[in-house]
Amino acid sequence: MKKIIVLLLVLFATKSYSLEVLTYNVQGLNPFSKESKFRQKYVCDKLKNSSYDIVLLQEAWLKKDRNNLKKCGFPYSVDLDKRVGLFRNLIRKKIQRPLIFLVGYLLKALVPDKIGYDTGLMILSRHPILNTYKKHYSINGSQWHLRDGEMAVSKGVIGATINHHEFGEIFVATTHLVSEYIDKSYVRQRLTQLKELKSFIDQHSNNNPVILGGDFNISPPSKSKIRYLDSDTLWGKVKEIFYEYKEYSFDFDRLTTYPGKSLEYDEGFIDHIFATNEFRASEGHVKFIDQISYKNKKLPASDHYAVSTKFEY
Repeated sequence: MKKIIVLLLVLFATKSYSLEVLTYNVQGLNPFSKESKFRQKYVCDKLKNSSYDIVLLQEAWLKKDRNNLKKCGFPYSVDLDKRVGLFRNLIRKKIQRPLIFLVGYLLKALVPDKIGYDTGLMILSRHPILNTYKKHYSINGSQWHLRDGEMAVSKGVIGATINHHEFGEIFVATTHLVSEYIDKSYVRQRLTQLKELKSFIDQHSNNNPVILGGDFNISPPSKSKIRYLDSDTLWGKVKEIFYEYKEYSFDFDRLTTYPGKSLEYDEGFIDHIFATNEFRASEGHVKFIDQISYKNKKLPASDHYAVSTKFEY
């Protein structure tokens, strides 16, 4: 009898809980296109049949798209987008370029703010959400570089305190940092955003365990000859600023989450899920790499692949 009691005590003491998290940049194609609803159905079907506890989304630009994503099988969600990022930038007097200024105010008179196009960030959860937070980064893309579209939105971070039924409160956050372009580099901007991201988490996590995911547009170094994005310096800053965070040990040199538009290059492993030391990453996968059929042609569900991680607590 004593042996049974000791065995039960050992099993109880070593019991661990798992948590599955997915991060996914869902857009990839024009959100106003007819193809968009087919891609959303694909994503929803995947999510409804999944075991993910938490899903972190980026580029869910339009309000109608976010409303559809809220119907993908998760009882709780965080959607804090309120207005068009371009309109906010106009009000804050961040735009001086005459062309963008005039076009922006013309659009503001014609387009309702409620369509969104703000951070594009969402959190879906199977566990109750207690508190939510949002921050727009103080620095973003250049208003003088029209091609990248960074001034049309408000890159930032959203976070939430989630009450897990087995191990209590955790803080989860998702972000989308400014992108990198062949003809325009935003290394300095991403570094500033990284620092603001860390401050945001420190301010709102209330010393709870943290899970952070999103599109960082920063890739670990690689020997790949087709890798376009060189993020050696910024990756070092990620490891320095988030020194107490870990992620699953992917084969970063071989894998990509942004494969590019041809086989001639990719932009590396730029989508990440990090967690503080309370968690141990036991599994990690690159997901949603298959394509969907639309009018007899194959389309990617997004220009990004998703990343999933199973954490043990």
